Amino acid sequence: MALELRKKLLGESHPDVATSLNNLAAHYYEQGRYKKAEPFLKQALNIAEIKLGEHHPKTKIARNNLQILLDQINNKY
Repeated sequence: MALELRKKLLGESHPDVATSLNNLAAHYYEQGRYKKAEPFLKQALNIAEIKLGEHHPKTKIARNNLQILLDQINNKY
């Protein structure tokens, strides 16, 4: 799996790992598997906040993606 390879090569908390986590979550989201996507988005956001900072564009995207997912889970759409 690409995610595992990136973790091995770059380390668990590299921003590219966060990108892979976000992409995997998007895959589950598109399938309607929201609960499966949630931990991946939370982990991606955590990495982005630590490595890139709270105001970085990629961190903002990760935060937005998580909020959209949580809204979907809570039936706000």
